Amino acid sequence: MRTRHEAAAPAAALGLTRERRIAGFAIKEFTQPPFRRLPWHEHADASICFVVSGSYTERLGGHDRECAPHTLVFKPPVERHADRFGRAGGTCLLIEIPPGRLATLEPCAGITVEPRLVHDARLATLGHHIYREFGGLDALSPLAVEGAILELLVEATRAAALERAPHPPRWLREAHDLIRDGFRESITLSTVAGAVSVHPAHLARMFRRFYGASIGA
Repeated sequence: MRTRHEAAAPAAALGLTRERRIAGFAIKEFTQPPFRRLPWHEHADASICFVVSGSYTERLGGHDRECAPHTLVFKPPVERHADRFGRAGGTCLLIEIPPGRLATLEPCAGITVEPRLVHDARLATLGHHIYREFGGLDALSPLAVEGAILELLVEATRAAALERAPHPPRWLREAHDLIRDGFRESITLSTVAGAVSVHPAHLARMFRRFYGASIGA
């Protein structure tokens, strides 16, 4: 049973180092020391967590999920979870989206309906851009942050739609051709992923989904 102390834990114990409110978004930077454990807690609003550096393991829904550097973690409101940071600790940027702001993002709101962990080079680049602008001091930083968050939501929504598509996207077909044509050579997952400009984990997941086997097989 969740206690009052447990529900309030994030405000006191999540290592908040900076916080800003920009264009209806609540944006917070958290830094944790090595091997820090965060108790079960939840966020009232839908959220996006970008792992800037370090890593952590998240316990959610009875399963552990590895949140490596540059990972994006999407969560619906009030999704209970616990975290355990690795040997390097971690720095994360949390973007909370209150209901009123989420209502203005209807085409992209579905990305926060269920927990989602995303490894994607393009989205990671946007995450780092938001993080840099979040720390900016000039008059244009808030506009840059808002624009990058909106772009992140759009690209994440498009990526999720691709995963549900009935046919493999063009970049996956190109990866399949590279593997088929070069299987006698010494090729690696990272090499193929780099050639089609996607994260290796995303390539592996999509390859298995559309072709019914691992890349190694």
